[in-house]
Amino acid sequence: LPTMAGILGGTVMVTIDSMLVGSFVGQTGLMAVNLFLPLQLLFSTLGALVASGGAVLSAQARGRNEAEKSRQIMGTSSLLSLGLALLFILGGLIFLGPLTRFLAGNAWSPDMEAYARLLILAGLPKTLLYIPFYYLRLDGKNDLAAGLLLFMASLNIILDLLFMQVMHMGILGAALAGLLALLVTCLAAFYCLLFMGGSFAWPLAISWTPQSLETLKTGSPAAMANLTFALRILLINGLLLSLGNQYLVFFAVITAVSEFSLFFINGVPQTAQPILSVYGVEKGNVGIRLLMTRQIRMGLAIATFFGSLIMLSHQRVTGLFGVSQDMRFPLICLFFSLLIGQINSIMTGYYTAMNRISLANLVTVLRVLVLPVLFAAWLGAVWPELVWLFLPLSELLALLTWLGASLVKAWKDPDLSGLLLLDERLEKSGRAIDFTVANDPVAICLASE
Repeated sequence: LPTMAGILGGTVMVTIDSMLVGSFVGQTGLMAVNLFLPLQLLFSTLGALVASGGAVLSAQARGRNEAEKSRQIMGTSSLLSLGLALLFILGGLIFLGPLTRFLAGNAWSPDMEAYARLLILAGLPKTLLYIPFYYLRLDGKNDLAAGLLLFMASLNIILDLLFMQVMHMGILGAALAGLLALLVTCLAAFYCLLFMGGSFAWPLAISWTPQSLETLKTGSPAAMANLTFALRILLINGLLLSLGNQYLVFFAVITAVSEFSLFFINGVPQTAQPILSVYGVEKGNVGIRLLMTRQIRMGLAIATFFGSLIMLSHQRVTGLFGVSQDMRFPLICLFFSLLIGQINSIMTGYYTAMNRISLANLVTVLRVLVLPVLFAAWLGAVWPELVWLFLPLSELLALLTWLGASLVKAWKDPDLSGLLLLDERLEKSGRAIDFTVANDPVAICLASE
């Protein structure tokens, strides 16, 4: 729950910005937020790429009782995040004009360019914030990580209202609010990680061994999700614009609600991923199976509740974004996509923790980018009124793809279990002992006897 609350604190910024821009600026402003969302997701990609990869490697090092190496991975990951963020910010500012014209198209204006400039500057704290978020959770401080991101969301809302409602700054106010909220929270999060005790306290431990490529490889599934989502929005925006502005407005609402849903779609697997990494190193198949079952049960329960709530209150939901048109069918399609997408997200996190990076990336690219764009293009050309079916159909086909790939791999290698592809050689030989002990001193002492 703390991890999901923390992700909610991060994703709610996009949702709240969309709501307030839709209310104070109108549907044109709502479209602008969605048009420039890929720019924000680019920095989320950088942050997730380094921080998630570093956290997984640090967790694996802990599983091998290599505490100092775990600290070195964290310190090196922090410097790598800083360098990549500054590099992309410099490039964005140099090519600001062409970049904003490409994203905004005919809607470009000087305000759009100023809006993009603030989003690019916000990329520095946005990228770096992933480091303390992942590592505070790895250090067992889930509540603190969640509290910091909820603080960021609250500060962002207050500043949004100040800049847009009181000072009438429009979408520039939304961008400035996000920049300040990210900056303050990033500084506070690093202070908590480095100066409040724990495994990663100051000074930073730096390793100059060539581990950056391993970090980027391990973090590629989490980064791939952000990158493919950015490309998905960019491409589908273009497809829907050809059908009319109403479709783009609807897609902006769908995107904002989808971002909000990430608190459980990504929160459930992110909570389990560090534990799965340790279980994987220890060959704890029993614990892996138990944790995967709990993830699926919890994820589907939350997705069902969330989706049902959205559908039952669809008029109120769309009204929050300043949209009065009927959006029942797009929201129904979103509901079913969330159910299937929750399973896909859990399996992506599992494949990452088990170091099956290529399979994790395959699932991510298919469900987030390739299949949605293909289905949206096909349905938009043949049945425009049914274009929103691209949401559940893409998730369903992605599920069938990884399911088939897992079964084929297990069929080729008899030592692997069916869906999870666990190595069962130790279990079959009778040389494995796997048990759990309650988090209680008496239970631990009894088990040690």
